[in-house]
Amino acid sequence: MKILDFLLDIIYPPRCIVCGDIAEVNDNEKAFCNKCRKNIPWLKDTLDNHEYYKKAIAAFDYSIVAPAVKAYKFGNQKYLSKSIGYAMHTYITEYHPEILNKCDLICHLPIHSTRLIDRGFDQSELIAINLSGVTGIPYSDAIVRVRATQRQSLMEDHTARIDNVKNAFK
Repeated sequence: MKILDFLLDIIYPPRCIVCGDIAEVNDNEKAFCNKCRKNIPWLKDTLDNHEYYKKAIAAFDYSIVAPAVKAYKFGNQKYLSKSIGYAMHTYITEYHPEILNKCDLICHLPIHSTRLIDRGFDQSELIAINLSGVTGIPYSDAIVRVRATQRQSLMEDHTARIDNVKNAFK
């Protein structure tokens, strides 16, 4: 598999998820070019003991990677899943290594089948699979979406976002 990844990186070099330039491979991390890697404002805080989850982390402010995320989700640029997965791994390794030791499975929150048909792929599934590959933690599709929801990206109100996904997964 490593030989195949190496060959694919030569043919389709990974792109920086911030600026889109060719990413430099650095300790198996392929998410950023050297310029952006030096200037990443990583978030170091976590949200603990919330009503709906035990812990949530975010690698960086969404506005920094918003163009890449939008290109990935809505521009059919599936190759970015690898870079986003590597960025997540880099962040977790640096700031939350304890998670890697406590994690049994990597799962994703699936999109609804109608959205899957429209988009052609499940973006969070591809990221989860790539993150599993780089961490060695098994991937599982254990979470199932049981109902369609409105697009979270169109909602600004935090409470409406929470209500939107209530009982949407099993």
